[in-house]
Amino acid sequence: MHAVQGIDLNYVGVIIGKDLTINEKGELVADSENYYDNYGKFKKNDPHPLQFDRFVKNIYYVLLTRGIDGIRVYFEDKKVEKAFKKFMEING
Repeated sequence: MHAVQGIDLNYVGVIIGKDLTINEKGELVADSENYYDNYGKFKKNDPHPLQFDRFVKNIYYVLLTRGIDGIRVYFEDKKVEKAFKKFMEING
């Protein structure tokens, strides 16, 4: 994320890690237990839940909006993949 902020690319590949998950209410939320960025703003033991959630989602927003001509996305969490496909109305 740190290297592409403010840069547009022709094509982008993004891996959605396990730091995004679907909670018991079916909501997309950030998971601090699976957040491993040593250079990030938050540490595992002290994130404020709402700020941390917004922070992680913003990282993925930046990554997902860098591709001018196309994007490929891989999801480590299949529940997140299913929710994403449903939201985007993608079958398969």
